[in-house]
Amino acid sequence: MKTLLRLVVATLMFLTTTAYAEDLFSNNKPIPFEFGRPLAASDTIGGYPIWQGDGKWQLMHLEVNTTASRRGPGALEPNLIPIPLGRLYLIQAEQRKLVSSMEVIANLAQAWTEYWSGEPCKSEDFLWKKALSDHFADLNCVSLSHVTGFQFYPLFKPYLTKLRQENIDLPPTVLAITVSRYGTNGRLLFVQVIVNPEPYGFQRETGQVWAANPWHKEFALKDPKKKEFIDQLAKWAEAFAVRVGGPAFGKDAQAFSGLPSYHVSFQR
Repeated sequence: MKTLLRLVVATLMFLTTTAYAEDLFSNNKPIPFEFGRPLAASDTIGGYPIWQGDGKWQLMHLEVNTTASRRGPGALEPNLIPIPLGRLYLIQAEQRKLVSSMEVIANLAQAWTEYWSGEPCKSEDFLWKKALSDHFADLNCVSLSHVTGFQFYPLFKPYLTKLRQENIDLPPTVLAITVSRYGTNGRLLFVQVIVNPEPYGFQRETGQVWAANPWHKEFALKDPKKKEFIDQLAKWAEAFAVRVGGPAFGKDAQAFSGLPSYHVSFQR
């Protein structure tokens, strides 16, 4: 009887820990979910693994958009074909403050195409950037930038009531680590990690003028404290981009294994 009881308990624990282990999109549609549902270690988006961070991600939003990729040479007209892209948004709050969030966009299907258009590493306005590969058919760009008016991000609008109910404070100025990985056959993996600098001892910046914000490169890179913070984030961002652009893009479930969270170098 005791053995049977242990088996029942073990089974219930297994079901509890694996209940959310699935792709978040089924048949090119988002699965049903409740706001704040924890991200499971085995959750994927279009088969791509999702970085677990501190293990505290909460699911806020899922949607599917259809965009177009360029057909290969010699293809019949039209030369652009639609490809479904899944989009997810995760948040992490501590002590009623949003400390981090992550947006992931990935192709949910493939098609015979040459490459995606766009040059995400072209801008010179980033705090930092690096092209790990800049060929259109095998593009991998990582960048670090500042974002103003973050609390007005359109994606938050449908969830403002819920966020207020949870008393989650949204910072007005944040830093964004962005990885853009493109490939042929319509493959795309875009990951943006938002970092709230306030928990690391930086004051809240409410100015919405992007170029005049103290986190703009013209000011931040001349501030020793901010420059050190940026350098540490850039170091982590490059290691993260290597994982995104390599094993994660190859849909390796262990792609982020052993990669620490970005905040391990900082005292919060």
